[in-house]
Amino acid sequence: MKVEYAFLKMDMAALEKAFRPIVTADFKYVQDGKPMGYDKMVSTVTKEFVSFAKMKSSSSKTVKLTRHGDIGEAVIERKQVGILKGAEKSPHVMTFHGFTNDSFRKVDGKWKLASMTWTKSDLTLDGKPFNPMKSASGGR
Repeated sequence: MKVEYAFLKMDMAALEKAFRPIVTADFKYVQDGKPMGYDKMVSTVTKEFVSFAKMKSSSSKTVKLTRHGDIGEAVIERKQVGILKGAEKSPHVMTFHGFTNDSFRKVDGKWKLASMTWTKSDLTLDGKPFNPMKSASGGR
C-alpha cells in the first residue's frame, strides 16, 4: 500500500523508501524486453514521472498466485491514470494498463520481490491507443 500511495503522490523519495526494503539484493525488472536492476528501474520511473502533472489513480490486483516452498509467483494486473503536462491549455489523460509476472523469494524469513516482468501493457491518451515510441520517431 505504501508503494501505491507514493506512486500516486509522485513522491520518488517515498517510493524508494517503501520499495527498496521489499526487493531482493539481486532484483531484476524487465520492461519492453529490457532487463534492468533496481537502481535503473527507479531512474526509469523517475523519468516517466516528469511528463505527468498529476496522478489520478494507481491500483494493482493479484490475478494468480502460486507458491513452491520458498519461491512464489504472481500475475499482477496494474493500472495508472495520470494527467499529462503539455504546452496546450487542455489537460490530456494518459491511462496505463498492464500485467506483470512477479517472482518472490523468502530471504531471512521474509518474502521479497525478486523480479518483475511486464508481459502485456497498453497506453491510451484521451481514450485512444497511444504508442510514445511511434510519436517520438515521427510516426516511423
